[in-house]
This record gives sequence, C-alpha cells and structure tokens, in this order.
Amino acid sequence: MRSTFVRILPQGKSGYDRFWCRELLVFSALVVVLCGGCSNGQPAALTRKHTDDASNDKTVIDEALGAVDLKKGAAPGNGSDLKVAEPPKELFPHTAGSQWSLQEKSGDTTNLVEWNILPAKDSKTFTVETKRNGAVVAQETYQEVPEGLLRTKAGYPQAGGLEPPMLVVPKDLVAGKEWKWSGKLKYPDMEIPGEAQFTLDGPEEVKTTSETFQAFRITQVVTLKIAGSKDQTVTNTQWYAPGVGLVKSTTESAEQKSEALLTGRRLK
Repeated sequence: MRSTFVRILPQGKSGYDRFWCRELLVFSALVVVLCGGCSNGQPAALTRKHTDDASNDKTVIDEALGAVDLKKGAAPGNGSDLKVAEPPKELFPHTAGSQWSLQEKSGDTTNLVEWNILPAKDSKTFTVETKRNGAVVAQETYQEVPEGLLRTKAGYPQAGGLEPPMLVVPKDLVAGKEWKWSGKLKYPDMEIPGEAQFTLDGPEEVKTTSETFQAFRITQVVTLKIAGSKDQTVTNTQWYAPGVGLVKSTTESAEQKSEALLTGRRLK
C-alpha cells in the first residue's frame, strides 16, 4: 500500500526537480504497505516469546496479531489439546473499497491524504491509490507470495515495474528483523537504480488525533542513484495496527520533513 507523501514541486521547477519528485513518490511516498499475509491467505504471527517448560509445552504468540495456545494432556487426536484465539489480523487490510484518511503536516502546510484500495483482478494482488487534497498523486501494485508481500509496480500516471519486486513485509514478522532490496524501477523509456533497507519493530503505542493503537513500526531507507546527480536518500517510517492498517507515517529527506496521522477509515 503506500507510504509517506513527498511534496510535488510546482511546474516552474526544473525538469530534473520534477523527475526527482516523481521518483521519490514511487519509492518512498508509497512505502511499506504491511499485509501480514502469505499465499494461503493467513497472515503471519509475530512470535514474541517461547516457554520450554516440558510440563506445560506452551507456545505463546503475540496477542497483537492473534494468539495460539498449545497445551498437551488431552487424548491425542480429539482436538481438545488445541486452544485457538481469534485468527491473526492483517496489518494492512486490502479489500477493494477500503479507505484511510490522514492529516499530513509538512512545515506550515497541512494536507488531506487518502488511501484507496482499487478493485483487483484476483485475491492475491491489489493496487493502492493515493490522493492528496482530492488529486491522485500515486499508485502502487502489490502481490501476496509465500515469502510475504511484494511491491511490483509504482508510479503515476505511468507505472514502472520494480525488478526484482520489492519485499515490503516478510512472512515472519519478528521484531528487530532487517532486510534489503536492490534493483531497478523500469519505465518504457528509462531505468532508475535504487536500494532500500528495511527494519521491523514493535508493537508500540501510537496516538493519533483521536485514538490510541498498538502498532508495528516499519522503517525504510531508500537511496536513488540518478545518473549525473548525487545519490538521493529518503527515510520513511510507518506504523500499522493489526486489523486497522496505517495509523502514522513520517518522511524525512534533504528537502522535506513531514508527519501524517490517521483521522478516519472505512474498511470493507
């Protein structure tokens, strides 16, 4: 799904500035949609601790994503030794028609940002459309695979393909987990090399304008290698609450620092 929001430069700026702004939206402004799912449709749980007491033989799964408690002692095969809490919840629900509204502040400017899940061709892919103050500024396409959630396309009005696809959330949501991506954003008329480093942490308390959530924090540091120019780096941090989706997002670069907080949502 998308991410933080990069300022669109006015038409009076140079062609390079407009180009750079568009690519930041591609790599950063839509970053790290968290869907804790895998190919079988079951989101992955974050294991927080294990108890190795042989008399109890108990495994505890973090309640923030749903818990499973295994206890031995009942007759094998009758199912009474398995106690299952409610199933894990997605960090980013992505049913078509779902919508999130956020208030974004950058310096003295305040914007209304909307994320919309567009209709998909199948249950394993979806597209996130981002609007700022009513105007579409970005789109990204994602795909669920056994390894986790991949971003496969990004950009607006012309979408570029990510080669290889970018893993934005792994199947195993382990606090402190780190992973990297290196590849290209490919358009019909250009290719832009890039690198990204991801870190997952949480859950931790996040306060928005009217609610408090236990949310997982994803940090992404993106570096774009634009020919003939100095490398450009943007840091995006997003917080996702299970069953809710994005609740907070921040962006920091040499040009901009912004923060967006959830103000409303409509989940399908």
